[in-house]
Amino acid sequence: MTESSPVPPRRVLIVDDEPLVRWAVGESLRAAGYAVVEAGALADAWPVVANHEEALDVAILDVCLPDGNGRQLLTRVMRQRPGCAVIMISAYWGAHEAASLLQRGARHVVAKPFDVSALVGMVGRCGFRSA
Repeated sequence: MTESSPVPPRRVLIVDDEPLVRWAVGESLRAAGYAVVEAGALADAWPVVANHEEALDVAILDVCLPDGNGRQLLTRVMRQRPGCAVIMISAYWGAHEAASLLQRGARHVVAKPFDVSALVGMVGRCGFRSA
């Protein structure tokens, strides 16, 4: 019998300028067994996306951020982390914006306010690359 190495927890990036949103989603994901990285602005998120030494399985990105918008980050994640599933969140959008984000590569779009446990379930259903 061979001993297999433990599988690291799936890593999720949360980018939202609202600390309470980051905290609620982050704590719920950690409780579900995920490794979580939080960022409150684009400037904090860019290095996480660019660091290919660390896995990135799912990114939860707010559309409206203090130093830009999540659409820019969505584009970068799709280009630099093609195996990463992206969930876009926002309080400000309509059907046209949601469709545009899905066309750009987002896996899901979620309107705020949202049910945190439903979002955690959505992360689990994103599907992950082989470890």
